[in-house]
Amino acid sequence: MREELLRVAGRVVGLADAMDVCCEAFVQKKRYTSISVESGKVTFGSQDGDYGIGIRVINGRHTGYAFCDERSVEFGLKQALSVARLSRPGDYAFEDDRDYSGVRSAFDNRVATMVTEDGIALAQDMIEGASFDPRATPSRGGLSFGTQAFAVANTNGIAVYDEGTFLGAHMMTVLKEDGAMVNGDESQVSRARDFSFEEIGRRATEKAIGQLGQRAVETATMDVILRPDAAFDLLANTVVPSLYGDSVRKGESVYAGRMGQAVAAAGISLVDDATHPRPGSCTTRTRPSRPEPVRRAAPCAENASSPAPRTGRHRPLPPATSSSRARRWARRS
Repeated sequence: MREELLRVAGRVVGLADAMDVCCEAFVQKKRYTSISVESGKVTFGSQDGDYGIGIRVINGRHTGYAFCDERSVEFGLKQALSVARLSRPGDYAFEDDRDYSGVRSAFDNRVATMVTEDGIALAQDMIEGASFDPRATPSRGGLSFGTQAFAVANTNGIAVYDEGTFLGAHMMTVLKEDGAMVNGDESQVSRARDFSFEEIGRRATEKAIGQLGQRAVETATMDVILRPDAAFDLLANTVVPSLYGDSVRKGESVYAGRMGQAVAAAGISLVDDATHPRPGSCTTRTRPSRPEPVRRAAPCAENASSPAPRTGRHRPLPPATSSSRARRWARRS
């Protein structure tokens, strides 16, 4: 697959070079299997995949984006140039740093070699784990697994390849008692087969049991203990979006212009680290969706009196590959 994707990316760049156009190509191929669970039974299984090409061009001080497949590369280049004519002028450039040392993204051969029957067996493990309490019904859930590979090349001579595996599962349990109905859910996602599917089902039911006998609480100021997933949701949906580079640069963030000021509790630090060593992390890669070596950025916010500024580039080539994803990428640009 490495040779195939690099060949396609090279072909796109070669055609652009012949047109005297600066170009960057992102080629992705994804294969995945999905298994569904409903009412305590495995009900559906499917295999699918995504394949496509994202193109970014620079024409003078303008940049444009487009998507295509291997049969329509020339059309994709022309579309990107058309978009560039309407874009806002700026100082754009492609990466030319060829230092891509380090290992590839996490790749677990146990995930890469899984077949549908393996997925069905793991779904059954989730159902059994959720059924330890006779009052509980594994209402719905499922899992998916597969591989994702991509190549990136540009007219500055960069040509890189990366691949990885992914595995995810979720389960919702419904529990009825004395006319009351409650539910609990649990999920897990990783790049490796490093978690228990039976435990996912069990935790979903345990959360449902914890919902029984709830009492109303008066409005008050109090200490609250949050599960890690609940704390993550709060941070991901409230704090983190305000730390995005574009939001800060445009002055739309509540943290804009507050360098050196206390903006959080003393024990909290947030770091943008694309090299995080946890093998199962699904949001880190050896190489991102553009030919630029990833790195650990300075803290976005840290528990010190003078936090360091966040560093990084803000003109990435988005991971637009399949037609639907590439359309969303083009619209955002």
